[in-house]
Amino acid sequence: MSGVKGFTPVSTVDWPGKIVSVIYIGGCNFRCGYCHNPELALNTAPDYPVEDIFRRLAKAQRDEPGWIDGIVITGGEPTLWRSTRDAPGLLEFIESLKCFRLPIRIDTNYAEPFPTLLEAVRRQSIYGIMVDIKTTPSQYYRVIGGSFLKAPEVRQKIKDINTFPKDVVDVQYRTTAIPGLVEEPEIREIRKLLKKPHTVQFFRPGHCLDPKFNDIALFTSEREEAMRKEFNS
Repeated sequence: MSGVKGFTPVSTVDWPGKIVSVIYIGGCNFRCGYCHNPELALNTAPDYPVEDIFRRLAKAQRDEPGWIDGIVITGGEPTLWRSTRDAPGLLEFIESLKCFRLPIRIDTNYAEPFPTLLEAVRRQSIYGIMVDIKTTPSQYYRVIGGSFLKAPEVRQKIKDINTFPKDVVDVQYRTTAIPGLVEEPEIREIRKLLKKPHTVQFFRPGHCLDPKFNDIALFTSEREEAMRKEFNS
């Protein structure tokens, strides 16, 4: 079974300032109710042919050189894709993508000291890491579907990521604002812990892991705009 479950050839929203191809990896150690990719989180999506990704990236570079200027590897949680005796994992996959000479970014919740991610940083195989900070450390259990990650552990993970040197890898943080769950007070508290750039995105319902999130009343447009001005300016 491959870890690759999907591919978007062209995206203008997944890496601000870049036109990228997005590769989706199955499996996740969180069960966030608002997750809009349940098939990826539960790893029930069918495998996507890796050879098709390489064919399409090669064609894009041949036909429209410079059009695609980055690759985002997201999930699910990509770093859970480990190599085995019989099959390659994420690290080997990243190494194979280097033939395209494009900057590669990994999206991660960084809930564990994943050896794969740390090794990719050590090898300088990736350009960037986007870390999803779900909420304040003390409230993680309310968001991730369990209490297996305690507040001190979350604080330590953030502290560890803050130490990644800028000249080795570009680290940024992202938080999804969710009505009734992650709002302005939580985001302000999160920001006090961070020493890397942080952006806020907004929850949108539809096909959520927990169907009750599909019925949540969204922030008003005025409130979203006020949050953008405070947090994303």
